[in-house]
Amino acid sequence: MASTEIARQAGEGARAVPLAGHVGFDSMPDQLVNKSVNHGFCFNILCVGEKSTLMDTLFNTKFEGEPTQHNQPGVTLKSNTYELQESNVRLKLTVVNTVGFGDQIGASCTKLAYAQKSGFPGSGVRQVLVGNPRKYSYMRPQINKEDSYKSIVEFIDAQFEAYLQEELKIMRTLHSYHDTRIHACLYFIAPTGHSLKSLDLVTMKKLDSKVNIIPIIAKSDAISKSELAKFKIKITSELVSNGVQIYQFPTDDKSVAEINSTMNSHLPFAVVGSTEEVKIGNKMVKARQYPWGTVQVENENHCDFVKLQWLNRMKDTNTRLTGWYLSLQPYNFAVQYRAGKDNLVADCLSRVHED
Repeated sequence: MASTEIARQAGEGARAVPLAGHVGFDSMPDQLVNKSVNHGFCFNILCVGEKSTLMDTLFNTKFEGEPTQHNQPGVTLKSNTYELQESNVRLKLTVVNTVGFGDQIGASCTKLAYAQKSGFPGSGVRQVLVGNPRKYSYMRPQINKEDSYKSIVEFIDAQFEAYLQEELKIMRTLHSYHDTRIHACLYFIAPTGHSLKSLDLVTMKKLDSKVNIIPIIAKSDAISKSELAKFKIKITSELVSNGVQIYQFPTDDKSVAEINSTMNSHLPFAVVGSTEEVKIGNKMVKARQYPWGTVQVENENHCDFVKLQWLNRMKDTNTRLTGWYLSLQPYNFAVQYRAGKDNLVADCLSRVHED
């Protein structure tokens, strides 16, 4: 008999009995909180595309970094780890930037244009015979998109492999091990107002089975509200038609199903970042000022920035969600719902005996 079936039967046959006095297990939630606070938290974010000042705005700080150069020969992943503290809670934040992502396509096209203008084959431009063999025509070079996403996929896999090797050690030190596995990928989409680039679709398709992808329309104030609404619909349609799985807020719990459904309906998030504060009324708010008006970062009528912070700022959670949240915080893994009859792997693992 499966262990899950035994547990179910034990739960159904449990008898409620009153306590004659204080036992002490009512302090277990406090113990979990204290343990989590003392241990600190770890959060790893992968940023694909141009993020500008969004990360500074999201964590309300200034991350030091060199300006990104757009003449890189390939994609380089640059990882920076920061120690943050809010009240008595410590957070080890790792931000991984994909330097040079998508720049190779622009470089190849520039090289092609130069070759066509010069009237002779340029380096890397493919020469193709068309019609009369004495006349040559130059076709657009075949851009190898694999060069852009391959290093990202390899980096994510390497973090999983490093953690697995640590787990397989006889003397494991997971309590002090810096887990670098990626928790979320913020995929920044240029506010073109038209459609996704083929590079974006290919990259997200390669990443969706390895990491939680949160698509974000960066600098969304560059297009009008009506254009933004149509752009969101277009992006969602293209993601669905190409089978790209993005992160969805869970809706299986009735207590949060309604609000999470609303959050899912706003994907992809359209955001604006700014580290400058402007006085609006009687208070200072983060905003961007333009000749035609002011865009407030934390005004939900202006952009979706607040929705990115919703999970960490959520206060009205029920006790079950809070319990799970506190219990799982010391561990870095993703929880995916699977029906019991389909969960054969977990059932087999639960019955694996040690020698």
